[in-house]
Amino acid sequence: MKLGYAGHVRVGLILVLAVEVLSAQGPAPMTRVVVRPVEMRVVPVTLDLVGSVEPNRRSLVASEVQGVVEALPVREGDRLKKDQVLCRLGDTVRRMAVDEAEARLAGLKEQLAEMKAGTRKEELERARAEMEEAKAIADRWTRELERVERLREQGSASLKEYNDTVADTAAARQRLNQARATHDLAVAGPRKEEIARARLAVEASTALLARLKYDLERTVIRAPFNGHVVKRHTEVGEWVGAGGPVVEMIDLETVLVKADVPESAIQAARVGESVSVFVEALGRTFRGHIKHVVPQADVKARTFPVEVELPNDEFVLKSGMFVRARVPAGPTEESLVVHRDAVIQRQGSNLVIAVAPSPMGEGMMAMPVPVVLGAEADNWVAVKAAMLQPGMSVAVKGHERIYGPQPVQPIPEGPAASAPAGGTGTRPAASQPGQ
Repeated sequence: MKLGYAGHVRVGLILVLAVEVLSAQGPAPMTRVVVRPVEMRVVPVTLDLVGSVEPNRRSLVASEVQGVVEALPVREGDRLKKDQVLCRLGDTVRRMAVDEAEARLAGLKEQLAEMKAGTRKEELERARAEMEEAKAIADRWTRELERVERLREQGSASLKEYNDTVADTAAARQRLNQARATHDLAVAGPRKEEIARARLAVEASTALLARLKYDLERTVIRAPFNGHVVKRHTEVGEWVGAGGPVVEMIDLETVLVKADVPESAIQAARVGESVSVFVEALGRTFRGHIKHVVPQADVKARTFPVEVELPNDEFVLKSGMFVRARVPAGPTEESLVVHRDAVIQRQGSNLVIAVAPSPMGEGMMAMPVPVVLGAEADNWVAVKAAMLQPGMSVAVKGHERIYGPQPVQPIPEGPAASAPAGGTGTRPAASQPGQ
């Protein structure tokens, strides 16, 4: 495509003035730049919103158990790994309680094992011997009773002798019954109900020991995730109650940009949509995507909270930073676009380097042109600038050191194009794609 008349006039007037200045200064070194044309493409409508950087997670880390703080090895600003020690509480009493519970559990286990094993062989032999002894005594008194009864019939035994013999015989038989019962109990062993009670006692003691060990472990408070300490809520020597705060942590490995989208544009702000975010404090643009769309509006402002997730591998994004987010706001429209590599950022302004024929007929000239950015689609960015028109060339490589009008040698971008001589070969971090 060729430039229209208006485009030639705008660029020509500026370049005429530039050539006059450069002619007065003498010949300038020729800079080689890779160029791509400005195009017209269909891109979505976007909306610029202000917002703030928030951590992906924020946690007020608390103690599960109470105790006195013995150590607090972290300071505000420290970067921690998950499970790194934050705080240690005194644990002497809890260690003694664990030792006591372990000893009690060992005793109960021994009792249960003894019941399961049944009566010992020696006890069985003793019970049998006692039963045999009682049987022998009962037999002797039975024979004695028979003798006394015969004498009684013959009138040779008194009534008292007979009654005493009857009583002694009955007592001997009762002792035999008792010895037999004792022997049978020894043979049968403990009842299953007694074994069940002993087993339940072991289980209860095991649970108690587990709880005491859990409480002992919780005297060491650890980081719940990778993050930074932003506030300490206690000090060494202070008493911390169960549930009391210890430190506050934030996760900045990824961050969330919170912005309020008007209800007129909320239908276009869908989860997963690409969003570019400019951070003024850093002078850089980052690329992320919409992670959350809160379906509850602020009834006064008629806006919906939207969260944009950004990677933060270098931890340059800090919580609370002011940002400007460009979010989808409506249907697509045809716009003037340049390749993303053409856009550079200087002192908070977006620029492209336009390349056009010198009005004096002496090669090609480069000229920085301020632009207003719009929506992004793939590697293309919609721009608005009075001087740009479809078909004009803009530099995409080798243009980082061009700060004013100067002659250049353009190279069309292609597989063979490499970083031109005379340029840096890299783009400033502020304008790298995906930043």
